[in-house]
Amino acid sequence: MTLETDRKTRDYLYGRLLAIAENIESRALFVARETRDTTAARLMQRFADRPYSTWRTIELALVPYKTRLRVSRGAFCSRWMCCWMT
Repeated sequence: MTLETDRKTRDYLYGRLLAIAENIESRALFVARETRDTTAARLMQRFADRPYSTWRTIELALVPYKTRLRVSRGAFCSRWMCCWMT
């Protein structure tokens, strides 16, 4: 799959947000050697039905993972720009 920068539809942009959240949390879980589903994966169906309200839940759940990555994997954090998602 390639990034479609010209697509501005709500479903596509929310899907991109969900993918970024999944990537951030799964990387933090990998670093911590934890094996469980991410918040994004668990809330995917709810996100499909109610993206706006569910995004807030996912965004708040990402805070400790972003902090963990900033400390242990600063290069990853700057690459994925998870630092701007505070």
